[in-house]
Amino acid sequence: MKKLLTIAVCASAVAAFATDVPVSLGEVGVTAVSSSTTNTVIAVSYTDLASAGNITASNLVKTANLAVGDRLYVYDSGDFKAFELALSGGVKYWQGTATVEPKDGIASLVAATSADGVRVAVGTGVWLVRGSGWDGNPFTFYIYGKPYNSLAPVTVSGGSALVGNPTQVSKAPTFTSGPTNGDQMIVPYATKTGTQIWRYKSGYGWYVKPSDPKPTAPAIPAGTGFWYVGTATFNWD
Repeated sequence: MKKLLTIAVCASAVAAFATDVPVSLGEVGVTAVSSSTTNTVIAVSYTDLASAGNITASNLVKTANLAVGDRLYVYDSGDFKAFELALSGGVKYWQGTATVEPKDGIASLVAATSADGVRVAVGTGVWLVRGSGWDGNPFTFYIYGKPYNSLAPVTVSGGSALVGNPTQVSKAPTFTSGPTNGDQMIVPYATKTGTQIWRYKSGYGWYVKPSDPKPTAPAIPAGTGFWYVGTATFNWD
């Protein structure tokens, strides 16, 4: 938990806004994500263009609007895999790395050689960290892929997961199991503290301040992600 909360603080200053970009490319979907901070939590909103299955980390985030040295973190079953944007022959690509920037707050990584072999499911989340090549100004980047036909439920079993809202509208998750007493949603916001930690208490509801409980979970902006800590199954229907 200490490791997770350290990560959450480091990724706290997120100001991301997703908008659907109209395209006429058949079954290709494109979402623009605008941000003004180093860390952006992104919802996996598309499937693989070729197979319509889970999309590879290398294909989800377009590299054109990003800089060499930017990093992409994929969180899976308690471990991170990290990829750094590299340049070869004038082409930028996500290269696996076994090292980590101390400022990112990650203690250890699982070595990954290529982002082509790491697949992420719709409804999960990935974490983009801008490197020294970023000039500090607001920026827009793009995620793309094949629009999904249906959304599978997301299950978090007594641990933590990086998840996201893959739809094109702001909405709260719909729980089919849970939430469980003590569960948390660590939601990035453009606030002074950077995050809001929503806690769930059985028979009481979700709250940031105990004096202001809500019967339902908070709405999550389209295309953005959050940490879920606890035990629950939910969807975005």
